Amino acid sequence: MKDFIVVDTEGKGTISEIAVVNSSGEVIFEEFVTDEKDLKNILIKFNTIATDKTIVGHYVKHDVEILQNSFNKINLTFKYDSICTIELAKELIDIESYSLKNLSTYLNIKHNENFFNEDIAHRASYDAIFTYKLYKLLLDISSTKSIAKENNPFNSSKVDNPFQTHYDFNDIYKNQFNQLLLTLNEIKKDTNNQTKSLVVLGEAGIGKTHLMMRFVKNVSKTNRFLFIRQPNNPNSVLFHIYARTIESFKEKIDNSKYSQLEYLLAKSFSKIIINDIENNKITQVKSKIKDILSQNHLSIYEKFGKDSSKQKSNNWKTLTKMMLKWLKSEKSSDLISENLLKALLKYTYYKDESKREIILRYLGGNEIDADELNSVDLIPWNNDYSKEEFALQAISLLGKLSIFDEPMILCFDQLESMKYDNELLMKFGESLKELITHTPNTLIIINLFPDRWINFCNNFDSSITDRLGSEIIKLQKPSKDKLINLLKERANLYDINLDHIFNSYHYNEITKLSSIRSTINQANNYFKHIIHEIPLPDNDIFTTEEKLELLTKEVEELKIAINKLSGKKIELKPISENIEQFIEKKYNEMELNYKTPYIINDADDAGKLRTIILAIKNIYNLKIDFIKMKKVFPEHIKISNHKYTYVVGFLNLEANQFISRLKNFNSIVINDKNTKFRLFRDARSPKVKSKKTIEEKEKLNNIKNGKFIDMDKNDRIIFETFYEIISAYDNKDIDFKLVDLIEGLTKIYKDFWLSKFLIS
Repeated sequence: MKDFIVVDTEGKGTISEIAVVNSSGEVIFEEFVTDEKDLKNILIKFNTIATDKTIVGHYVKHDVEILQNSFNKINLTFKYDSICTIELAKELIDIESYSLKNLSTYLNIKHNENFFNEDIAHRASYDAIFTYKLYKLLLDISSTKSIAKENNPFNSSKVDNPFQTHYDFNDIYKNQFNQLLLTLNEIKKDTNNQTKSLVVLGEAGIGKTHLMMRFVKNVSKTNRFLFIRQPNNPNSVLFHIYARTIESFKEKIDNSKYSQLEYLLAKSFSKIIINDIENNKITQVKSKIKDILSQNHLSIYEKFGKDSSKQKSNNWKTLTKMMLKWLKSEKSSDLISENLLKALLKYTYYKDESKREIILRYLGGNEIDADELNSVDLIPWNNDYSKEEFALQAISLLGKLSIFDEPMILCFDQLESMKYDNELLMKFGESLKELITHTPNTLIIINLFPDRWINFCNNFDSSITDRLGSEIIKLQKPSKDKLINLLKERANLYDINLDHIFNSYHYNEITKLSSIRSTINQANNYFKHIIHEIPLPDNDIFTTEEKLELLTKEVEELKIAINKLSGKKIELKPISENIEQFIEKKYNEMELNYKTPYIINDADDAGKLRTIILAIKNIYNLKIDFIKMKKVFPEHIKISNHKYTYVVGFLNLEANQFISRLKNFNSIVINDKNTKFRLFRDARSPKVKSKKTIEEKEKLNNIKNGKFIDMDKNDRIIFETFYEIISAYDNKDIDFKLVDLIEGLTKIYKDFWLSKFLIS
């Protein structure tokens, strides 16, 4: 690109005054014409300056005409490229007047700290300086908008879980963040290692999960952060918490090859073992172990002999003895804790991921095939305990191990669906009380909407709320200035100067909404409107015709609901593009999650289905129940509409637990011909291989009203999509109507078993 000069001329017909500002903003030429000889000398000098330059001017056509006339008058040639700041401004800015004064005022352009002054205007050098500043600013605006066409800093407004990476503006909720750190530090310094709980209150989109993301980033190198989504089955709250804890433990720390669980085990095992060695007779073997672990606790995975070697086996026998000795000293040597500790030791012993997966299934309390158990040298679980008892013991053991590491953090989020289910709510409160009582060295964080906390307080007795709400952090909408700074900082990441896109009106409209998320979403709307000319979403101001159209739509929705209640078959209305895109986005997210290690839990699956049905039961006139029998039965729910009754069960257990539950299921199916029975097993669960199990599966499939279904990848993803969309609705992450979401799901996934049931 050629260098430029800014030129301003004064005069009628020919030049009376001329000023030139170079591309560095310096006035390099300023002359007044007194006679024709003077004109010639001035133009010859100007010609030298302007050679190979582009002339920039405000209404440059006028300046070029005056220059042309002046050059003609002295018989010299004049021909230069030019750029007009008025035309450039019209391409970039929508404003009533494009005068130099109006543009300078609108764009806040000053010279010597003063705005454009018409009393000084029409002096060539003064106008040229403002034109230069205007041109440079317009170039910046043009560059910003060019970048903005390829990059939208506001297309993501929601943190789904704290392990994600999103832009974080630290100036927002700085004090609340420091309170989190302070509470965590108080647990660390407490000689009794007492667990504390902390409630974070804030409306939807105010930044609760985002604050947790900042917390994770700050403490992940030292503390183990465990993210627990809402439990969904009142009979399995603690086990749900434990299963999600193990899943979070598998998250890698930063870019390390080791997971949170591996860090916890390495550090706690090392400290316990070193303490044991120091307090007892030191042998040569123990001395070597102490030296290795003292240098780096992660050496427990690398420096105790080659895999399958006798040396490694002997070393681990020594380590195991010391750890079991510690467990007894803690007065925690019940059979559950002892077997859990042995399994955790085996997890550190083996590098083979297939063996580690067996151990993780074992840690989940599953009954595992004898050959697999033998391959990792573990003994079967005793079935005399409940899954809830097992889970509490397991979490408690992890808390005791964390005393030798750093305080654990259990963060509960996305709890809003419990509003449908008072039984689940009460069990959740009791379970948290149990956790606080029995699990040491832990910070329990509960993220809630304020009205949910009021609901908790109204339902729980003070023994629960006093413990849960001993500390409360309230998140409120940040100030307008902080929100604007947040938007600007997000834009700066892409080298976008947001002041070149939004003006004061835009900022006012964007920041007047109720939450951080809605502010970012509104910024996204205005950004796309200005950069890509996409219309803004409809506001609350409707014409009479628009109000009539909305009213007609609501009447149609009411008719649909009435028809469903009366059992009439209805035609599904077309899905809106926004809902279709949202459902597709959720499906894609669930597809990505499918490969993530996941503890498949029958109670959790039944709870997810229960959550879905409770949310939509009034739309479809559904009733929900369960089969009452003394025998052990698969986790299930019983759903009835005006026409059918379905029992939907989940059975991902192994070995004898699988056979006994399936036999009991089959006995019910045979004796209840009026109910349809469906029993699901996730395709990722271990294959059932024994002759007896295959026979029982075939028996179920041969009963007319029964079916055993292997839940393949697509069915699992659709099921999770239904659940996630209900959760998103309950957590106010979306503005769609529930009936529209469910209509969209049942139409898009019309062949899915739940869709068929709902539209039957």
